[in-house]
Amino acid sequence: MLRLLRGGGGHFNIDQVLNELRKTEPNISISTVYNALNTFVKLGILRSFEADGKTWYEMRKEPHINVICENTGQIIDVNVDISTIEKRLSSMGIIIEDLIIVVHGNCVNRPSLGGDLPK
Repeated sequence: MLRLLRGGGGHFNIDQVLNELRKTEPNISISTVYNALNTFVKLGILRSFEADGKTWYEMRKEPHINVICENTGQIIDVNVDISTIEKRLSSMGIIIEDLIIVVHGNCVNRPSLGGDLPK
């Protein structure tokens, strides 16, 4: 499963992972995939976030913004400097343990890019 996730890059949900795995392991259950993905999150191998009623998983760990293009369905990573957020929260006595930012928008004049597992 990790080979698939590393090779696919980008963002993926449980249905995408299950469909890809069933190409080589037709009898794998959704609960097996769900449990494995959640174990990978707990171990810090994957990160997860909620968007559009689905849990999305990604290998990338460094802080970034996940931009969901409403018109293409893509999820695009945008690098950010979180030092301002860290300073502001620190001044309030809050230490960031995890930071996940999800932005919804329309990607104007942006062609569909590959990289994520099939939808």
